[in-house]
Amino acid sequence: MSEQKMGRSPIKWLITIVDRGRGEAAVETLNRIHKSIHMISLGKGTASSEIMDCLGLDEPEKDIVMSLIPQPLEKRFLQALGENLSLSSPGKGIAFTLSLDSISAAASSHADPQNNVRTMIQKEATPVMPENRQFALIAAVVPHGESDLVVDATRAAGARGGTMVRARALGAEEASRFFHITIQPEKEVVFTIVPLSIKKTVMQSICNRILEKSGEHGVVFSLPVDEALGLRMPDPVKEIENPDSVS
Repeated sequence: MSEQKMGRSPIKWLITIVDRGRGEAAVETLNRIHKSIHMISLGKGTASSEIMDCLGLDEPEKDIVMSLIPQPLEKRFLQALGENLSLSSPGKGIAFTLSLDSISAAASSHADPQNNVRTMIQKEATPVMPENRQFALIAAVVPHGESDLVVDATRAAGARGGTMVRARALGAEEASRFFHITIQPEKEVVFTIVPLSIKKTVMQSICNRILEKSGEHGVVFSLPVDEALGLRMPDPVKEIENPDSVS
């Protein structure tokens, strides 16, 4: 039985990346449509100055707003962000959504009050996913100070840059034994959105670069992006004609 027939609305994870100080404005914009769960983190853009406009990010310091939203309002949220924060214009930021396959009852009921959940954890519900996906989100976890090698690897494989977030590994000793890799506490996580056509190439490039640098395998994974706003991928024909236009 599908979620629609069960009277349940799937929940999406909306991520909005804007220049530092504009995260609160993004939350206000979203809350005018529907009060949801929001979290704001600090990040740093990794794209070079020559390609900032391709990603819609022109300042290095970023606010990363993570929101749980009801899927039926997904396009309204993106439209509001595009209009109120001008995400459709170069240099203003990006926003994209990811599907969730499980969510706690408390989070689900808060994100979508019409979702009458009676179980503590939503079981492997089948989310509503678009069939014409164009992008994927790649996450690479590296030791503190080594995000540049990920950036170099992604660019070498045709990606345009991303956003770096500093983090701290917990349970590093146990994870090290499980994954058979050395895990240092201080970490940097580099998030990069790429066209699906080059996802595997970019991930392989990152893994190879990490292996060359440390002699160990890297922690790299990807997630499918459902909807995206503010992404500007360059024309491949123009890149061929002007191969030196992008570093």
